[in-house]
Amino acid sequence: MSRQMQLKMSRFDPQGLANSAWALAKLLYKDQPFLDAVAAACLERIEQFEPQSLANMAWTWATLQVQNHPLILIISHHALSQMKLFRPLPLTNLVWSLGTLHFDHPLLLEALACRVTAHSHEYNPQQIASTLWGTAKLSHKDPPLLDCLSQRCRQSLLQFDAQKLANVA
Repeated sequence: MSRQMQLKMSRFDPQGLANSAWALAKLLYKDQPFLDAVAAACLERIEQFEPQSLANMAWTWATLQVQNHPLILIISHHALSQMKLFRPLPLTNLVWSLGTLHFDHPLLLEALACRVTAHSHEYNPQQIASTLWGTAKLSHKDPPLLDCLSQRCRQSLLQFDAQKLANVA
């Protein structure tokens, strides 16, 4: 199936590319030739990617634990330029992916922290926990972000399960 997808990849729009890669990652199916083809197509069309597709691409590489510095760098730069368009879930997935890949991009993390702080009321416990985990994994220290998300944790403490509590501890 991935071979057939590679043959038709030139016809995929950015969302189709990201969704195809996401689907294989969801199955934990690491097909390096397919990932290489998706990465090349992404790099060619990065200007067309919207926040959800950018996050899905980063999530794919993080979930499969595949390092691709040029791809993650260009995704990070493009995410930075679209920061105002990010909703909580894609932003959470992006920071989780960066943390998983140990990919530190200080400017992106600063913008991300500002965005999360401004919209923290929209974040559910899973998103709070994953955002805190990703920033901690990268040793990113942002007191306003930590204060804001700590307050959100206290407000929604009863909604946290044991795993989420462990992630924010």
